[in-house]
Amino acid sequence: MGYRPHLIETYIVEYGKVLNCENWDTQDFIDFLYVAEIEACHNSFEDTDKVYININNLLSIPLEKRIKKFKKAYSKANLELSLEEYIENIEDLYEATQFPDVKKGKK
Repeated sequence: MGYRPHLIETYIVEYGKVLNCENWDTQDFIDFLYVAEIEACHNSFEDTDKVYININNLLSIPLEKRIKKFKKAYSKANLELSLEEYIENIEDLYEATQFPDVKKGKK
């Protein structure tokens, strides 16, 4: 019987932002992104859902313009939170693009 050494890299994950929501499910979040015109990709695995936001698409529209467009779309959308809460979430998404790991990943 031989010995097989395994090298494992340890990561410490610190989350910088949590979006303002009561208890969204994945579809609620995707609906919010759709109304906010933020491109995203949704992958569903056995017991987890992942939503990847296209950072370049997000930043292609200035924050103020995206909020203005969202306000118009919000009145027609069937969303759960108040307009102010969604605007705060949009602002948080823009702020999150400045996190070091996000900046490193976008090109």
